[in-house]
Amino acid sequence: MKRLFSKKENQSPNFNLISFLKNLYNFIVFIGNKTINAAYTLSYAFGRKNVTKIGYFVILLFLYVFDFIRGVFKRLLPFITRENIVLAARWVGLLLRRHWSIAGTLGLILGFLLTVNNVDIALKVSYKGDVIGYVQNQNDINILVNKVEEDISFKIGETYSITETPKYSVALVKKGGYTEGQKLYDRFFNEAKDDVGITYGLYIDGTLVASTSQNGLIESLLEEVKAPYAKKAHEGQVEFIKDVKIDKAMHPKASLKTEAEIREIVTDVSSSTFYAVEEGETLSTISLKLDISKTKLKNYNPNVDFDELEAGTVLNTSNPEPYLSVKFVRDIVYEEYTDFETVKQSSSDIYEGSTSVKQSGKKGVIAVTAKATYIDGKEVDREVISKEVVSKPRDKIILVGTKPRPSTAPTGKFRWPCGAGYISSPYGYRWGRLHPAIDIAAPYGTAIYAADGGRVVSSGWNRTGYGYLIIIDHGNGYRTWYAHCSKLLVKAGTKVTKGEVIARVGSTGNSTGNHLHFSIQRNGSFVNPSKYVGK
Repeated sequence: MKRLFSKKENQSPNFNLISFLKNLYNFIVFIGNKTINAAYTLSYAFGRKNVTKIGYFVILLFLYVFDFIRGVFKRLLPFITRENIVLAARWVGLLLRRHWSIAGTLGLILGFLLTVNNVDIALKVSYKGDVIGYVQNQNDINILVNKVEEDISFKIGETYSITETPKYSVALVKKGGYTEGQKLYDRFFNEAKDDVGITYGLYIDGTLVASTSQNGLIESLLEEVKAPYAKKAHEGQVEFIKDVKIDKAMHPKASLKTEAEIREIVTDVSSSTFYAVEEGETLSTISLKLDISKTKLKNYNPNVDFDELEAGTVLNTSNPEPYLSVKFVRDIVYEEYTDFETVKQSSSDIYEGSTSVKQSGKKGVIAVTAKATYIDGKEVDREVISKEVVSKPRDKIILVGTKPRPSTAPTGKFRWPCGAGYISSPYGYRWGRLHPAIDIAAPYGTAIYAADGGRVVSSGWNRTGYGYLIIIDHGNGYRTWYAHCSKLLVKAGTKVTKGEVIARVGSTGNSTGNHLHFSIQRNGSFVNPSKYVGK
């Protein structure tokens, strides 16, 4: 393009006709292209039905004219020299002096162009009577609405659609002043909550198991589950083993439950499981097969003898467990016992081989305070907090005899009291009454021995049917009786040794034949001699 202004300052502007025509042609093409682009932009923003709205077109036309002017200005930059600027200023000044209205018009146009250069055309979005934001085009809103409908449908478990359609109108906004998508999403989502409704959902380990519209119902039912353990708990520390939460939000209609249904869920108890023993199975094989420890199997079946399992025996393989197990902690106080020590002391007052308890032992007592953890009422853990000694253990003192034992001292063990024979009548009831001895049948005159060392406390005729009778006190709580003797060889007061001949077998008193009636008394009561002596 040639220069539009002559270098001569005193001459009127001299236009080159060919250059002018070229510029005019370029201007017409430029305006045409801008008009077509404006039509496409309007069609994209408002739909084809609105393209004919003259108001919108006029606004865009001004904007594109402004773009054209800026484009022309850029093309003219090479022709803007100091000389041409001075010439143009003089020419414009001359023109403005003759036409003041043109100057005012140019000022208004310049102000408008400066204003529209800082604004954008936008769609004003109204929803339920409120303006909620501004967007570039309607498709932005359509995408947000679809996202809200998808998210709510996923939450409530059924298809949800926004029933009220947003309304649009054209507006000018500050350059880049469109509303953020997240704000529009939140507005649509919050409005949808009112349509869907908010309920109280019960979540167990992150899974929704029930919901209700009644505020406080779920809390009340959960407290019912905890109530049996609340009095036992320490400082109200009662809680569920599982993660239990209540959330006020949108929930699927399918999750809505009645009070009775929610109570059944939170109080549900699992059933026991059972297993029938097969031929040849043992505790070990069943434990491996069912993946249950032997200890648990024994605990589940306390009345089963696992050493003699029979095919068909039904075993309990689990214990019923609540759906919501409750844990609580409480302080407990109990006693622990410490063992006493046994101390032996020598004593010259006791015969060798004999002992005597000088002091009985007593365990020590310790008071223990602990925190015990219970699950469903059963203790599962215990943490000791403190221990306090209530009493120390007392030693047990045993005197060990060092005194030489005389031959007549008791040994504490009995020997067979007869030189021959056999038991013809045992200890026990006979003819309706107790026979408190064993009868040893032996030939007449067979030797009778002292069963242990001791002192003869009775030797002579007995009038109650025992005939000739000897009683020996062994000094340790035991006495032995020897009855129906034919001859007595020791007198009362005599000390005898173990195995010493003290009498002869006979059949005196109430007797049906030659035998020794042998009895043992322990602390004044007759006991079965067969448990103390043997041939």
